Amino acid sequence: MFVNFSEETKHLLKQAEAEKDNLNHPYVGSEHLLLSILKDSKLTQIFKKHRITYDKFKQRLISLVGIGSKQSDFILYTPLLKRVLENSVIEAKEDNNKNVTPEMLIISILDEEDGVAYTILKSMKVNIDKLYFDIKNNRVVKNNKRKKLLLDELGTDMTKLAKNKMLDPVIGREKEVSRTIEILLRRKKNNPILIGPAGVGKTAIVEGISNLIISNKCPKYLKDKKIIALNMFQLVSGTKYRGEFEEKMKLLIKELEENQDVILFIDEIHTMVGAGGAEGAVDASNILKPALARGTIKIIGATTTEEYKKFIEPDAALSRRFQSVLVEEPNFENVVKILKGIKPLYEKYHNILISDELLKDIAILAGRYLINRAEPDRSIDILDEVCARSSATENYEERRKNVLEKRLEKIKKEKLRALSNKDFKRAYELKNDENNVINNINNIKNSIKKVNKDDVLQVIKEKGNIKIPFGDENQNTFYENIECMIRKEVIGQDENIRKLIMNFRIKNIAKNKKCYSALIMGKKNSGKKLLVNTFIKSVFNKNSIIKIDLSEYTEHHMISKLLGTTAGYLGYDNKNNIFEKVRTNPSTALIVSNFERGCIEVQSLFIKILTEGKVQDSSGKEIDFTNGMIFFIEDKDVSDCPVGFNSNVKEDFSFLPDELTNNVSTIIAMKELNEEDKKTLLNKKIGKVIKKYENFKISVDDNYLNKILFKLQNAKNNINIDTLVQNEFESKVIDGIIKKQSEILVKSDVIE
Repeated sequence: MFVNFSEETKHLLKQAEAEKDNLNHPYVGSEHLLLSILKDSKLTQIFKKHRITYDKFKQRLISLVGIGSKQSDFILYTPLLKRVLENSVIEAKEDNNKNVTPEMLIISILDEEDGVAYTILKSMKVNIDKLYFDIKNNRVVKNNKRKKLLLDELGTDMTKLAKNKMLDPVIGREKEVSRTIEILLRRKKNNPILIGPAGVGKTAIVEGISNLIISNKCPKYLKDKKIIALNMFQLVSGTKYRGEFEEKMKLLIKELEENQDVILFIDEIHTMVGAGGAEGAVDASNILKPALARGTIKIIGATTTEEYKKFIEPDAALSRRFQSVLVEEPNFENVVKILKGIKPLYEKYHNILISDELLKDIAILAGRYLINRAEPDRSIDILDEVCARSSATENYEERRKNVLEKRLEKIKKEKLRALSNKDFKRAYELKNDENNVINNINNIKNSIKKVNKDDVLQVIKEKGNIKIPFGDENQNTFYENIECMIRKEVIGQDENIRKLIMNFRIKNIAKNKKCYSALIMGKKNSGKKLLVNTFIKSVFNKNSIIKIDLSEYTEHHMISKLLGTTAGYLGYDNKNNIFEKVRTNPSTALIVSNFERGCIEVQSLFIKILTEGKVQDSSGKEIDFTNGMIFFIEDKDVSDCPVGFNSNVKEDFSFLPDELTNNVSTIIAMKELNEEDKKTLLNKKIGKVIKKYENFKISVDDNYLNKILFKLQNAKNNINIDTLVQNEFESKVIDGIIKKQSEILVKSDVIE
């Protein structure tokens, strides 16, 4: 490597020769070089800190050496000065610098204890070690601005983003920020790791430290520090051959050790474990361990609790090198405080106004219906989406402006047509119309939109997969509409429908932490599943129904199908268990049949859900059923039992455990249909078949209807009416279609 002297260094050497001539000395020594540095260099401030000035040093030099009587005609460098220059060249090569800098010259002078310059400094009672450290540190900082090639390539300077005001303010995390800074101040093991659920603001805490660094309130230790966020994927990319990743990591660690002003931030730090660890290679975490233990580098990590336990905690040597900082969800008051703090950013971005009352509504509703997300991420997400929805909706002024702009475009086209036809009178009239329209457009003020509560409710309903009304909405109308809709589908169960909806309404108003549940019993084909399915579809936006038959859960190990496999068993990482669907979509309805046939472990699990409203799966994740529903369906004839009003109820429900019947929200006994209800139901089913084949003219003889109705009413067991209609009516319609009849009349046994 070829090393040059920088322009500043060349100038200082020339200045040293001039100082030699001024003092009439026969040679150029280290003292003349230091004298030139003190006279004309950017390092004079460092020397002043140690009470070293040009005049003081020159005076001490004259008193020690004196002034010559005659100026020398030759320029000679002393052997010691030549050695100083040679050492500075070697220093530049070792640091991969192409130029010798003034800092390198001073360090080489201070290394030569036999030199005149060193002797003069000692006589001035200068702390050589402290001066050496300050010059060395200044050289590192100066080189950092020029040398941090790998860090610049792989990372993002968060303090630079903070200076450019590109980071959001951090509110309510003073405790976590203070704890993180305390760990960074430690002599060893000074590497904090932020642990908490996704969305609680771990990265925001690091952004808060970045904002603190550039502020006037910055602690002394953090001044001039930089936080660089490392992208682990970029670190691994491009290292396809053995040894390349290790070399890259070695260079990264060296840069961090040389640049003590850099604090490295690694989000999703668990990705270090195994990163770059091909066969026979060492992964990133093991390469970093020695540097982390020495305390020569500072790293802030962030990961979720689950991933910390899975990847970092099992490696005791790695986990002990980090100091944990637990980041928990903020409470309601802090969530509102956070929303108020970031509100101006969203108002400016979306050009919209948001009231403080709406912020409280967002926090309340998000906490109630988006329970599978963590605060404050879910509330901020709702705030952003509500603002986007409102800004995308046209108000009156915008609609009026759009109409005027379309009209203006039309006038311009007509004016051009008139001019081309040389109809100048018409063109003049259109020109006046054009000016009037332009004036009207200019007079329309760009009014700032306001977010209203309807926007918030609509977003919550879409994200929460629900249709339930909130607050001031017309709840009576909502529940009445549900009741009417279910009555159209389910015939002869008006009292049960009313009871089901009333208990559901009470549960929503009470806002308790239990899921809505119902025990529905009746004979086979009595409409239990139809009632449940119709009710669920009227409350949830999607068909979020999970059917569970506990006759398939007779063995205790079958509970793994619900909660997942226990750690250590095959399939532990498989997340296809049934309750995982509830965790990802809390507004889910479970239809559980044959409860009494399930094993005791599964029965106890459902009873726990009814009493506590939540359970934990095999991996420790909490599954909340607060916004869900559970319907227990039992094929048992209890239509003659006045449920809840006599002393024989427990005898009638003896096939079910008391913990179930005592904890469900409501118990429904399906009633036996009377003749009129059966006739209505039969006509409805036949009407659906006729509508299904609407391209054909289908009619049915009254006698034939009576025949089917007679079969329905006199069946010994509850007959499936859909099967009856299919066999007795639809099959005959299909026969007529096959025979290509334009008009199909269904009679007793003949189709005409």
